[in-house]
Amino acid sequence: MIEALQSEQDSSTVDTPFGPNMESGIVSLFLDFPELFVPTSKFITIDLFTRPEVKYVVGFLKQDFEKFGLLPTRALLHDRIAKLLTADDPHQEILGVVDRTSDPRETPFLRQSLRDWLEHKSYEQLYSDEAIAAHQRGDHEFLRKIVDSASSISMVGDQGFWFFDQVDEIFVDTAIEHISTGFPGLDANLNEGGPSPGEVLIILAPTGVGKTLTLINMAHAAMLAGNNVLFVTFELSTYKTAIRLASCMAKTEISAFTRANIDTLPQEQQQSIRDNQTLVRNRIQGKRGKFGELVIYERPPDECSVNDIYGIIETNRKTKGWVPKVVILDYLELMNSRHNHNNDEGDYTRQKSVATEMRGLAKNEKVLVYSATQTNRSGVKNGQGKDAKPAENVHIDLDKAAESFGKAMPVDYVVSLNQTEDEYRMEPAIVRLWIAKNRNGPKFVPVTTNVFYKRMEIVEVH
Repeated sequence: MIEALQSEQDSSTVDTPFGPNMESGIVSLFLDFPELFVPTSKFITIDLFTRPEVKYVVGFLKQDFEKFGLLPTRALLHDRIAKLLTADDPHQEILGVVDRTSDPRETPFLRQSLRDWLEHKSYEQLYSDEAIAAHQRGDHEFLRKIVDSASSISMVGDQGFWFFDQVDEIFVDTAIEHISTGFPGLDANLNEGGPSPGEVLIILAPTGVGKTLTLINMAHAAMLAGNNVLFVTFELSTYKTAIRLASCMAKTEISAFTRANIDTLPQEQQQSIRDNQTLVRNRIQGKRGKFGELVIYERPPDECSVNDIYGIIETNRKTKGWVPKVVILDYLELMNSRHNHNNDEGDYTRQKSVATEMRGLAKNEKVLVYSATQTNRSGVKNGQGKDAKPAENVHIDLDKAAESFGKAMPVDYVVSLNQTEDEYRMEPAIVRLWIAKNRNGPKFVPVTTNVFYKRMEIVEVH
């Protein structure tokens, strides 16, 4: 049997995508995590492997899966193969492949290699005769299904929660990871300690109240807690976003350390600005290495979708080994859906689709996603008019979301920013955060904050 497999390999022209040392590890993955074999079964053949003993075991797995729709346990496979081996077969090598369990140190790398290969094979279908024929007859839905299938490969191998087997995990204090928003009042009511990776929090507010300012403060809080943060801006430039973050981190007014045409100012003012620049630089550099890292990307509005965000994350993962825990997208209305047909259906469909895709990004990449969205005109006039309630008792709710109420449906949390003209003019200003949607805790909870616009800082009032 082994000699036949070796002969077949020698005459084969099939490329082998996995190294010899990876091959037995992949078999171990299949036996330890059978759910990995399901999406790969239609692409896996024994010709993809170079080692005869691995080819032998993979042949068994293919045969069993095609016949029964599942894989045998390792012990059962061992007994069945042991009975079929002849005196001429290398018992030790073959059964060694079967008995080898997954090594935790190699499992993440093997999973990723398998996913990359499977994604490549899925996209390869676009060049098949069937796909070319679909393109020629204008059947774009057929092609879209191939692309969507390939895009979903990141979920391959995710295990479900087996309730009865894993019930004890419910009672582990650290089972749920929390990330602070920077506002203790929000953290106490959102998820009993702050939102988690895999979730989406949206800031809802009129223009000029402080959506970006709030996102900047959330980014700062996440960094101080040791989390890497990816901040993608579609409105401000990278420089202007960085200036605001620097002001928040250093607790220093922007005008104190940055000014256009500094050289035209009196010498005394120039020196003051230069001294403050040194102060801000030292305060920021003093935090380097102690907290999380922050990376800012600028992307043009109405041209970027979550596909671009996946690309940024993957590029940094592969080139720098850097992975974010928090992703901030500033802001929702300025993004497109990854599916062009949703962009053609109008703002309601596009924005709802973008919100849904943000949730997919959070789940697939295991990151907490923060973003923001505009209110409609009635939200801007909140608390005004002859029939309005006193402004301090009125808060922006989900029905004030501009263009698309549907964009609130897929996200986990919506927090609105509420401010009257009098509150804006106060020193410091006041903004009332209000929980409009909460999957994991109470709604309609207010949190009062002081806003220091000049130094880009928001502080909860206790």
